[in-house]
Amino acid sequence: MFIDKKTKLTIPFGINGEPWISQIPEMAFSVEGELMITPPSADPAVIYQIQNREFMGQQEQIKECYVQLPPRGQQENQVSNQQVLQGYLQQQQDNFLGYQLVVNTEYSDLFPAMNTMINNLGDPFTNGYYTVNSKPAERAVLDFYASVWRANWPSQNTGDPDSYWGYVLSMGSTEGNLYAMLNARDYLSGRRLVVDQNNHHLVKPKRRSSNKNYYKPIAFFSEDTHYSLTKAIHAMSIPSFYEIGSEFYPYECPLGGDWPEQVPSERPSIEEANLGKIGSGAIDIEKLRLLVEFFAKKGHPILIVLNYGTTFKGAYDDIPGVYRALKDIFIKYDLINREVCFGDNHDVDVRQGYWFHIDGALGASFMPFINMAMKTGELNRENCSECSLKFPEFDFSLPYINSIVTSGHKFLGAPTPCGIYMSKHKYLATTNHPSYIGAVDSTLAGSRNGLASLTLWSLLGKTGYKELQARAIKSLSMALSLHARLKTLGDMIMERDGIDIWLHRSDFSLSILMRKTNKEITFKYSLCEAKELVSREGRSYSRQYVHLYCLWDRKESALDSLIEDLSQPGAFDMNCETELDSSSELLSASVN
Repeated sequence: MFIDKKTKLTIPFGINGEPWISQIPEMAFSVEGELMITPPSADPAVIYQIQNREFMGQQEQIKECYVQLPPRGQQENQVSNQQVLQGYLQQQQDNFLGYQLVVNTEYSDLFPAMNTMINNLGDPFTNGYYTVNSKPAERAVLDFYASVWRANWPSQNTGDPDSYWGYVLSMGSTEGNLYAMLNARDYLSGRRLVVDQNNHHLVKPKRRSSNKNYYKPIAFFSEDTHYSLTKAIHAMSIPSFYEIGSEFYPYECPLGGDWPEQVPSERPSIEEANLGKIGSGAIDIEKLRLLVEFFAKKGHPILIVLNYGTTFKGAYDDIPGVYRALKDIFIKYDLINREVCFGDNHDVDVRQGYWFHIDGALGASFMPFINMAMKTGELNRENCSECSLKFPEFDFSLPYINSIVTSGHKFLGAPTPCGIYMSKHKYLATTNHPSYIGAVDSTLAGSRNGLASLTLWSLLGKTGYKELQARAIKSLSMALSLHARLKTLGDMIMERDGIDIWLHRSDFSLSILMRKTNKEITFKYSLCEAKELVSREGRSYSRQYVHLYCLWDRKESALDSLIEDLSQPGAFDMNCETELDSSSELLSASVN
């Protein structure tokens, strides 16, 4: 049989290491002998080993050859290789501490549903023609969280534009952030909305203002905001204040100097900075106010993204405080009620010239139950030191909130990435109304994961408020307790080795930060690394931290094991702080 010269390879492939070319069945060759598939250009196992040289723990336990898929399939090796994968996952699951995810879950009751293609096509509030869906369960999940987030429910598409609208996300909060940016863009740029479109589908406004910026929203978000926001505004063609400021007003930054890429977060006080402390991770309201006023004065509508639990520090932006700081600016520059004109002067819609989106990937799921516990006395100053602090408000009881997103796979514990996006009917813009699905295509994707709605419905049905509150209290209590244990450990290490472990925890946060650990500890507990800029006594330093999250599924054995491992000499990296010269510029590299 003729074989092209390019295919004369001896590259090993699969668990038995046989040459790749020897495993190709005749069906992959044409009758003329031409190979109809592409051979590897190099050994994939070697290439992926090189590309993961910083993450060798996993590579050493799951060899690439275990999972490679020869054309004939894995055949008799499939079961044993699957056991290797499952064993690895179980090992990492038992010690998992590093990310804001619940990994110890139980959904065996839903296994039969895995054999069904559940597709929630289109709007969740219209069943549509595709009947193999879980939309009733989706609506129940949305109503549950609409109540918890103090929104107007049930969702009504006619007669009550202030009632909520939302859907269960197929991805995590990243999809919700993408959709929020789409929704905010259309609202602020003056496109027709569901409540006012009258069949003028996505009609763009006719400019009624002489200001060229009237329909050009600008996005503001802090340096501790999740990286998905940068991706979202890029995808939706929304410029950030940095882009517009750098291009059109390069020497006019109201903060002085060059335009920052994101709104700065709070910095520690001088006394705290001299002790090597870092900021909370919450947005700097005064700097935000200066930046917003600069662009509001230019006539731009304002898109604000605030964090309710940043990913690395777990910090909460002071959302009411932000609005109080900006309200007078909105009034001064006519952003409270703006007229959007579509046709003649009588075809006018009146809208806000601002949008507040809350990224509550973790916090919006569990903090409402902490609020309940504090308000009812279940949590008090005797059993929780943070009850002396003011609870950070965030939900739809604040009339200026336009949209909220949370993840289902974080505090709640869904087995796959998913989440909840919620806004109001009066802000909703649609993109299509295909007749063959029988429902408005109002979500980001046409096909949506119906299993996500089913798992969240199962989870909430098996828990309810009482269990969710117990899990929230357990998570917060664990964070307070572990922080105290780590502080004691840090004092011991400072006395023994003279090493500061840089311990940090923000108020109400489930995240605890400390000095970067060695590679073995980082891998064992799935810890996450990030850089922080520290200023001390007039000098600037780049530091590498790790963080871990205290969630209700964490095993006490893993916490005890962590303390034991951290107490050993060599547990912490001694080369994770670098002094920066005066010309250096460090942007926050936190994976939020």
